[in-house]
Amino acid sequence: ILSNLNLSANYGNLQYTGDVEEEEVYGQLTYKMSKNLSTYVRYGTYTKENTTTNVEGIDATGGRLQVAYTF
Repeated sequence: ILSNLNLSANYGNLQYTGDVEEEEVYGQLTYKMSKNLSTYVRYGTYTKENTTTNVEGIDATGGRLQVAYTF
């Protein structure tokens, strides 16, 4: 968006061990405040399904805020 502000959308889909499927979708906004100080906000969803067993799948929504100072 700007030289110090970035926006990204991320998607991941993984299938393994027969009929197990995981999917993750999230957006992230990163802001570099100065040379050593940066922050980001991430928000997304995660889903895991297993069609070979009767175990209920996982549906989760979450977010993260990180502020980092590097030396």
